[in-house]
Amino acid sequence: MTRVSFTIARHDLALLKTDPAVGVVLVLVPLLLMGFTEQTFGIVLTADNGTTTSGAQQSVPGMAVMFAFYITTFVG
Repeated sequence: MTRVSFTIARHDLALLKTDPAVGVVLVLVPLLLMGFTEQTFGIVLTADNGTTTSGAQQSVPGMAVMFAFYITTFVG
């Protein structure tokens, strides 16, 4: 079973080497979106809670979950 998994992983990595745009989209886009949405989420969280909180508390987990679902489409 693990031999088959390693074979599939090696094949997927070979495909990713031929088209690096997929890696760029799955790594750089979440980082850029977190940078854009961090301030907005910080303002909203401060307005809701009345305390000074960082927008990263909302932005980082949200982007991580969303792009983890995108990665599963490539792995599957």
